[in-house]
Amino acid sequence: MGVLEEIMDTVRDCNRCTKTRRYCQSITLLSVIGEDGVKAYDTFTWGEDENQNDVDIVLKKFDEYCSPRTQIIYERYRFNNRNQAPGENIATYLTELRTIARNCAHDSITPDEILRDRLVLGIRDDHVRERLLRLNDLTLQKAVDTIKAAEQTQQQVKLVSTGEDFVNTLRRTQQEDAGIESKQYRKTKPPRYSMRNRQQEGLFTECGNCGMVHDERNCPAFGKKCFKCEKMNHFARKCREKNSKAPQVNQTTEVEKNPEEDLYCISSISDSNEPKARKAVINLQVSKPEAENTVQFQIDTGSQCDILPASSYIQVTGDKQLQRLKTCKEIVSYTGEHRKITGRTKLPALTIKPPKDNSYVAEEYADVFDGLGEIPGAHTITIEDTAKPVIHAPRRVPVALRSQIKAKLDELVDRKVIVPVTEPTRWVSSMLAVVKPNKIRICIDPRDLNRVIRREHYQLPTVDEVTSRLTGAKKFTLCDAKDGFHQIKLDTASSYLTTFNSPFGRYRWTRMPFGISSAPEVWQRRMHEFAQDLNGVEVIADDFLIAGFGETGEEVDRSLETNERAFFKKCREWNLKLNKSKLKRSQTEVRFMRHLITADGLKADPAKVEAILDMPAPTDTKGLKRFLGMVNYSAKFLPLLSDMTEPLRRLEDKDVEWYWLEQHQQAYDTVKKSLTKAPVLRYYDVSKEVTIECDASDTGLGAVLTQDGQPIEKELLPIVWATSKFDQYILGRETVTIEFDHEPLKAVFIKPIHISSKRLQRMLLALQNYNLNVQYKKGKLMWISDTLSRAYRNTTESWRHDTTEVRALEEIDHAENLSISPDRLDQFKRETPSDKTMQSIIVAVKNGWPTSKRQCSQDLAPFYDKRSELVVDNGLVFAGERLIVPKSMRKEMLTQIHRSHIGIEGCLRRAHEVLYWPLMNAEVKDLISKCPTCQAYQSEQCREELKPYPIPFRPWETVSMDLFELGKQHFVLLVDHWCGFFEVQELTRTTADKVIVACKVQFARHGIPDTVITDNGPQFSATEFSAFGRDWQFKHLTSSPRYPQSNGRAENAVKTCKMLMTKPKLLVKTHC
Repeated sequence: MGVLEEIMDTVRDCNRCTKTRRYCQSITLLSVIGEDGVKAYDTFTWGEDENQNDVDIVLKKFDEYCSPRTQIIYERYRFNNRNQAPGENIATYLTELRTIARNCAHDSITPDEILRDRLVLGIRDDHVRERLLRLNDLTLQKAVDTIKAAEQTQQQVKLVSTGEDFVNTLRRTQQEDAGIESKQYRKTKPPRYSMRNRQQEGLFTECGNCGMVHDERNCPAFGKKCFKCEKMNHFARKCREKNSKAPQVNQTTEVEKNPEEDLYCISSISDSNEPKARKAVINLQVSKPEAENTVQFQIDTGSQCDILPASSYIQVTGDKQLQRLKTCKEIVSYTGEHRKITGRTKLPALTIKPPKDNSYVAEEYADVFDGLGEIPGAHTITIEDTAKPVIHAPRRVPVALRSQIKAKLDELVDRKVIVPVTEPTRWVSSMLAVVKPNKIRICIDPRDLNRVIRREHYQLPTVDEVTSRLTGAKKFTLCDAKDGFHQIKLDTASSYLTTFNSPFGRYRWTRMPFGISSAPEVWQRRMHEFAQDLNGVEVIADDFLIAGFGETGEEVDRSLETNERAFFKKCREWNLKLNKSKLKRSQTEVRFMRHLITADGLKADPAKVEAILDMPAPTDTKGLKRFLGMVNYSAKFLPLLSDMTEPLRRLEDKDVEWYWLEQHQQAYDTVKKSLTKAPVLRYYDVSKEVTIECDASDTGLGAVLTQDGQPIEKELLPIVWATSKFDQYILGRETVTIEFDHEPLKAVFIKPIHISSKRLQRMLLALQNYNLNVQYKKGKLMWISDTLSRAYRNTTESWRHDTTEVRALEEIDHAENLSISPDRLDQFKRETPSDKTMQSIIVAVKNGWPTSKRQCSQDLAPFYDKRSELVVDNGLVFAGERLIVPKSMRKEMLTQIHRSHIGIEGCLRRAHEVLYWPLMNAEVKDLISKCPTCQAYQSEQCREELKPYPIPFRPWETVSMDLFELGKQHFVLLVDHWCGFFEVQELTRTTADKVIVACKVQFARHGIPDTVITDNGPQFSATEFSAFGRDWQFKHLTSSPRYPQSNGRAENAVKTCKMLMTKPKLLVKTHC
């Protein structure tokens, strides 16, 4: 029902004129419809059988006037292309589809209509499509006829149209030089900025020496020889010699567009049909040793072709045997004469590779790069059956970070990455907040959980396996998964295993958190399932490689785009999200998992051996010995090592003064090249154990990955760097051995992460993805990493990301979030340099600690056990996140700690948040115990009220039992709660079955009690006693563990019994 019909019904109801004459209704409608409606009514045309006073006919006219004509083809196009919008729920989406479907006439659709719709929407000619959509009742045959007629018309127009016509007229001279080819000049329709156009506009004048337009002082013909008269300073086409004028060609034939001719034939310099190319002008200086002259010229890579005169080529290269190839086509002028053109040459071409357009990816697959992904299926974390749950106590966070942490937790909750937990959980890990510039990251310390996780041991593929499937690939596209492990959803049980505590309550991860030991293998397995049916797609970790195959460039591009579209479509189906900033399309050479993959196959990556090849020469004997020590480590792979190093070993003699000559440099370079070739450096073998040797000097980091065979922060940093460098080799391995020469570093890997300093926390979190086995190794045995760390390359290009991480570590300020005033912090900075103990700690932290506590000084020894947590930052010394107090300030700090008189526990809790010094706890307790105020108002421990058992109503209703020993005899005692009467029976053995026999004897004498109360001894907690209680139908209760008072009736009876049994023995001895 339309709007006018609704208005009319309202008018009828209001005026009660439903049964009145129809012209009355018509008049009423016109009186309420408004001025515009009346004007439209006056324009209606009425048929002979149409009564303008009939309200139904009037409404029909208005309906035809107001309702637009429905184009069924367009409505079906809207229906087929209406996708669910981001954030749109299914109810709204279904309503929109039903609304569009009303105008699609799906109930009467025929095969011809389906074909007609596809034909209209699929043709390339927009004008014909527009004309077809204007037609009413368009049929398939009518659409075909219209399209065919339009196509035939276009072909006829092409034949009739003259386009850009050219006529070759040739005026020949009587004495034409056979060696000079005629030049062609365009006479009709010159380009916009041609010389002829500018002459017509009166802007420039043509030069009489070269025929070009230029500045008066910069004529290109100056110093050049004419090809006709061989005189200087003009070109042949402007030669003034008699009968030597170059023939003029008026070119009027349209150049046939052929890809091969475009590459090799210079039939036309300009081409108005080609799109405007990207232009770049490069100045090159080209010369050859045997050439006498040097020619400076420009190469315009933006033009379709570059012309170099043969004379200039010979002058530059000295090559007088230029090989000219035949032309592609034979050129015939208008007058029928055959003309020669410049042929192809075997010269390399300078080209510019325009960047590939990613527009179709951004437009068609924008949703693949947006939001947080969730691949199908929920993962289950499996743990050992004997695993003992671990619950970490909540940790305090700096007050300054509480608001940021709360905001980040709320953000993760909104993204449904974590959810709050209110019910009890068996596993609770600790939360760690990693502060980065302008952001904060929430992590967990899953070290205890990782120890009991059952890993899948899924084998990661090697690059060799990947490249074996890329035979024939010419172009590649690289993609990177966004947020990695967070795209894997956890099932409910696994989610509770990842529960962690925070200052705002407990949360659990609904997605796989970073740091879980099984995460890399799970991710790799799911990614293999994702890519197994995709052609040309390889995946290792979170990196995807898409390849294009073919013989020609078009085949390669078509293959690559087909594989890309299949990959992006699969990402959409799996809801796998990609990182748009790391997308690299259509590359002929890519670095994939630190390997160089090209169209010619796998190539050696120069970056892998740059550290050795670019190693600077030693400047003293000590540096030379380090280098030779590294070389000797690989001596078994270098059979000629002694000959190569002979000049270098002479410099090691004590009596030889240091000098470095050319012969030493040559020997040094030869040894370095030998070290970078097989078998010294070989390919990674996934089946062998992996060992990473790391070392750090004051100025560099060094690491080497081998198979078969500070200060605390400075020593941990190369491990973080090395694991990042060798990530593709070690990620997912069961164990990776790390060797280092700083023994205190072992303690860092054993203690919980939160105990370490902030920088150590940051670095340890980065290592959670790997299963590391850390081992101490003496520095004198670490030849390679020690040499690499001291002879480092002075570049940062190969490690930009890691450099950013190191810079972030350097920017960490340990005092930033301490609850301490700026004035007090300045006082610490003033007192620390003057404190002897603090300076000894700083020296030990920077230069290394003694090998044992006995070698430490008296001031340094108390800090030896804490050495793995100590760090120096801005002149202050920290133990983890706590500030170490100099001796001169400890008394003042004690007063500040005790100022509020909040008791021992409160003062210690306050001190542990900020301060540390040896024996601090004892000094705080001693101070508070001597404080009169604290002692006067000390609260006593309130003893909980003991709840007695209810008084029984009859004898032997409730009985308590206990076992006791007197001398070497064992007894069982049963006492009645109603009157205190007890029975004692000796036991030959204190086993459950003997106790049960004794109970049966007593129960047979006094009856079976309703309730039996015992302690938690092994006899009463045995399954036999529980079965005895069920069979004899009495209730068995046990007392509270480690609280014998709860079974006080039996304990008191045992005391009485022992006294009764002991005193007679004493009396007998006395009388005797």
